[in-house]
Amino acid sequence: MQIRGRVGSRRRPHGGTDCPIVPLRAQTETAAPPGAWRFTPHITLIYYLTGRDVAIASITDLLDSVHACLEAAGVDHALIGAFALAAWGVQRATNDIDFLIDGAKVAAARSALENKGFTVFHASDEVLQMAGPGPVDFVLARRPLSQAMLARASARTFRGIKCIGPEDLIGLKIQAYKNDPRRELQDRADIQRLIEVTPSPDWARIKQYADLFSEWATVEDLRRRAGRNGP
Repeated sequence: MQIRGRVGSRRRPHGGTDCPIVPLRAQTETAAPPGAWRFTPHITLIYYLTGRDVAIASITDLLDSVHACLEAAGVDHALIGAFALAAWGVQRATNDIDFLIDGAKVAAARSALENKGFTVFHASDEVLQMAGPGPVDFVLARRPLSQAMLARASARTFRGIKCIGPEDLIGLKIQAYKNDPRRELQDRADIQRLIEVTPSPDWARIKQYADLFSEWATVEDLRRRAGRNGP
């Protein structure tokens, strides 16, 4: 669930009937407003352009800051995307931070972050994208499957922040490449690595997600490639 926009752009998310788990990023890009973030492929640095001066911020500092804001505001949250993959042992470059948060507390999250200098880039009933100190995307847990993901997010942490489980990451990966075939090779590779590094996956939950998209045969193939026994 990462935004990999071109320099000077960010992608806006969308929901719909093709997104039964959580809403996904739209496939069209919109021009960023003046002073918007430009991204590098590196995980450690992000650059904020002011027109003349360039400030450099650590993405892990940004992560800690957003986590502290959400904690103080009482907003339940968990990492998704590249940071959650890293927590489970799958390395992936990223250029932004993705959270799943309690959809009932989006107003509290937005207010807390705006008080810290963040501004809203895009907001909908299911997604909130913010910029300012850094690019951060929030998927709002409003649907039963995403609410369950958030409730389960406690088995592994990254820098003290909850992450969704490997089975739930696999579900999001399946949904992502089914909605954007350009992601398929990378997302399937991520799924195989998650299968490889997870000692005892919950195959029933993975199958539940895969069946939503008629992708169980694909998961079975990736399981065999990973040398793992299935259900």
